[in-house]
Amino acid sequence: MARVLVTGFITIDFIAHVEGFASTAVPEQASDLDVACGGRAANQAMALTAIEGEVSLLARVGTDEHASLLTEELLEIGVGTEFVQQAPSPTGIRLIAEQADGERQVTVFRGANDFLSVDDLNRRAEAIRSVDAVGVTTEPAGAVALRALEIAGQGNIPTVLTHGASAKPVSDRLLANASVVVTSDTTCSGLLDPGVAKEHPEAALRALVQRGATAVVLLTATRALLATADDVREVASPGRLDTEDAVDAFVAGMLQGLAEGEALEPAVLRGVRTGCLLVD
Repeated sequence: MARVLVTGFITIDFIAHVEGFASTAVPEQASDLDVACGGRAANQAMALTAIEGEVSLLARVGTDEHASLLTEELLEIGVGTEFVQQAPSPTGIRLIAEQADGERQVTVFRGANDFLSVDDLNRRAEAIRSVDAVGVTTEPAGAVALRALEIAGQGNIPTVLTHGASAKPVSDRLLANASVVVTSDTTCSGLLDPGVAKEHPEAALRALVQRGATAVVLLTATRALLATADDVREVASPGRLDTEDAVDAFVAGMLQGLAEGEALEPAVLRGVRTGCLLVD
């Protein structure tokens, strides 16, 4: 069976469901509160189990009760946690205010995630090179994400680099080491200008290819755009692909396709189907 390894952040998410976002003067009252396993890498690993993929997560948690809750939840749904290590810090937390339309305001406490290091990856190099596809996120330090891509590249393992909204820029070297880079037009800050991504997506993608990316996928509300040095192709989607959850589900499907030996475009098609299947 094809195997996937994903590395990046894992957090415990506290999600408050609200009608609107609070002003500085008036607190917003939440109608409900959910507690869930989160972080982009953990989300992708969980989505892979939902499509019956075999996946392990390489990440850091703390030594608190949140760490136990997260690892137990991952194990229960079938995510391999043999590479989830404890760090001398509280487990990462995300505080999320979410409206009914899916729009979010997020505050992140990185916590134990900041202990994910190049040494962690070097110690797991053999395991990384033994799988069939590797997912990496831009959540950790750039050197950490780069090392994961480099190790996978040494074994000719296909890689997917997922970018989420961030204030920190993504280096050309990081882009060049990924088989494919994935982002959405709502979560691309730090990689693309969101306004340009929405108004001129093809041009934005070509700019990333010119920076050294082998292939880039931009997800929108209605389609996936795949850019390579040859052209920009479009895959229509019956459902939204631009939310964080949809992006992570898309990446899970794409990783599974690549792990099973699919070429890039069929893997993108699988990603679109998975994104629509797993996200309402």
